[in-house]
Parts: sequence; structure tokens; C-alpha cells
Amino acid sequence: MHIDYPLPTTLITDNNQLLWHKRLGHPGTVVLKQMGLPFKDITCSICEINKSHKQPFNHQFNSAVQPLDFIHLDLIGPIVPALVSSCQYILTLVKIFMENQQDQKIKRVFSDRGGKFLNTKFKELSKNHGFVHIFSPPKTPQHKGYAERLNRTILEKMRCLLGSSNLPNRYWAEAMSTATLLSNIIPTPSRVNKLPYSLWTNQSPRVRRLRTFGCLAFISTPKNHRS
Repeated sequence: MHIDYPLPTTLITDNNQLLWHKRLGHPGTVVLKQMGLPFKDITCSICEINKSHKQPFNHQFNSAVQPLDFIHLDLIGPIVPALVSSCQYILTLVKIFMENQQDQKIKRVFSDRGGKFLNTKFKELSKNHGFVHIFSPPKTPQHKGYAERLNRTILEKMRCLLGSSNLPNRYWAEAMSTATLLSNIIPTPSRVNKLPYSLWTNQSPRVRRLRTFGCLAFISTPKNHRS
């Protein structure tokens, strides 16, 4: 079973399938086949280096029945080097129930008991916006499976994008932004026949013009700004 992906299969050939693998953020062969694209088994040295990980927990924590019913939060960082703005952290959010949202409010937020979530400011945020903040039990990381799995996926993509582009690590924010975008336009293990982007917007992503992260690009300067 595969999705009706908005990328013509005629664009994929034996000669450029590795190129499209890079453009899509280094997804695995299984995901590429779920997308209905004519990919054969490919070998990517960048993926082999940057995607080594432990086996995930089998337990899942999921009780969402309505849109925005349950949001899983987690924080990545500190990341080195820090940006010029001193930013070193990334906040990831996983929406367990995904539909096109119209006038929907967050009902429950799930996180660990780290100091970044267990504080007065976050408590005030919960009170002002009317959502319930649920904490995972101490020393039970398996309850954070959704957010941690997303973190691992995005970090792997970020490392692959930086590795294949040969850009220095100071561009991690741009690579992370691209990795997040690409993660939303390819299938996920929990919804193999749907795209997160499409579930949220009811539209198909525009992927025909995707280019490899870090490739050479030219910007057209408006005539009135040309010398």
C-alpha cells in the first residue's frame, strides 16, 4: 500500500535516485517505497554514518480522541555551536491526533519533569491557555517515545544534511529547519499512507522543485536594485 505522492514517478531514474534521496532528506528505502516512488535499494554512506541508534521502546502512550487533544513536548540541546542569537535549544512538538485544525485549542500537554517544563512560567502558560499539563513518571523515558522518536529522526536528518552538504556545523539551524519540513512531507511509521503536511493542511506538498540542501542557488535581484 502506498500514498498518491505529488512527485511524478517519471522524474526518478536509476541515475538520479540517490539525488532525490538527498533532496527528500535521506529517508530510508522503506519510506521511499511507501511513497510509491520507483526506488531500488540504495547505499548512502552519509546515512550509514549518521543513523546509528538503539532500538526504540515498544510501549506507546496515546489516548487522543480529538484534534489537538494531546501534544507531546521535548527539548533538544544545548547544541554547539550556539547561533549568533545565542540560541542553543530546539523545542519539538508531536500532535498525536492530526486533522485540519479550525478554531481548535490545545487540551493536554505531555512532557518530562525537566526544569524547562517544571517551572512557574510554564504553569502560568498552562493556566492562561486552559490546557492540562501532564508529566511523565520519573525514570520512565519510554513514556516520551513519541517526542524522543521525532527528535532522533530530525537529528539524524540534520546530521545527514550537514554531512552531505559539507557545510560547517554553524548552519545547524538551517539544516534543522529543512529536516523538519522534509519530515512533514514524507510518510511516518504511524501513518504510512498519509503525509503529516497533508493531514494538517488538506493540501499536497510541492516537492517537484525540491533541491539538495546546501546546493548552489542564485537569487534574482530586482531591476531597481541592480547597479
